Amino acid sequence: MEFQYDPQHRRHVEGWNIICSKGEDKIGLTADEYNELVWDFMNNSMFSEAEECCNRGIRLGSARSIALLGLLREKQGKPEEAYQLYLEAALVGDRAGIRSLSELYKKGTYVERDPERAEMLRKIIEP
Repeated sequence: MEFQYDPQHRRHVEGWNIICSKGEDKIGLTADEYNELVWDFMNNSMFSEAEECCNRGIRLGSARSIALLGLLREKQGKPEEAYQLYLEAALVGDRAGIRSLSELYKKGTYVERDPERAEMLRKIIEP
């Protein structure tokens, strides 16, 4: 098998290096690239690095980054912060934020359990 250079993989590795070294982003990662890195860092329990990726994505205007920061807060056992972030993401139309907000109402996590509200939110993204 012949080696083939994959520039996207290289950018991902460089993104890791930027975040882990707390360096400046000189390659201009996109919000989507930062969001991909969030998952890597969360799956490796590197929560401060995941948060940094979320913050960089938010600065680039990504509503998905807001929802991902909510997920990070939920994983850290901070449901109030998660709720606020999911709500913020949902208010700007992010599907992941709406879905996560729906799940909180469905389960009654931090908010009072409200299956009707959960279903109403779910229908916004899944008509």
